[in-house]
Amino acid sequence: MIIVMIYLMEEWMKGIKVVIIAFYAGYIVLYHHDIWLGYKDYLTRVNRGVGNKQIVHVDNTDEINHRQPNISSVPLSADILKFIWEKTNEKGVDYLSFLALIKTESNFNPELIYYNDNGTIDYGLVQINSANIKRLSKKIGIKKVDVFNPYHNIMLGLEELMESREYWKREYAGDNLDLVMYMSYNMGNYGSRKFIKKHGLIDSQYIRKLKKNRETLLKNLIK
Repeated sequence: MIIVMIYLMEEWMKGIKVVIIAFYAGYIVLYHHDIWLGYKDYLTRVNRGVGNKQIVHVDNTDEINHRQPNISSVPLSADILKFIWEKTNEKGVDYLSFLALIKTESNFNPELIYYNDNGTIDYGLVQINSANIKRLSKKIGIKKVDVFNPYHNIMLGLEELMESREYWKREYAGDNLDLVMYMSYNMGNYGSRKFIKKHGLIDSQYIRKLKKNRETLLKNLIK
């Protein structure tokens, strides 16, 4: 009888051990599962910018891209500004950067003429160079182009930018492509390549002035 009780007691103790082991095993599994879920939630919050700081490029570009901005410091008619807005969107050119180009080139004077040392002449809002007018006129489909017509002049300038972008797109992308595009507008593709090779960066005096003018335009947005 005593032997039987001892046997039953041993079996009962084994059962208790099994239950305890199973309990702790389940606890450990649940514990690690909760840790994993917590980690997943952390990753999700980080990716959404909730659990960590985000690096934000603040220039209101996203807001600008959805509607034509009203800028107090631009002395051009509403029709011309609307035309620039439509054409820059059509070509994939930043609206403010193109206005900054006009500010840099002519200070928004459609009748400005500049005589270069090499004998060429720059005309109008975008200071289109006389050496490029014939070629660019064919590309925009205007036979009798008037360089003092703001609409013609703007189209010529945009087309020249497109040529520069096409030239550089196999070597640069994104912001760098935009920068070298504007640099080429100022000093040509050959001059730009020579400058970059010498200085190792796309940061000429013209580019710095253009950036400054864009920042000024951005500050003068009427909300």
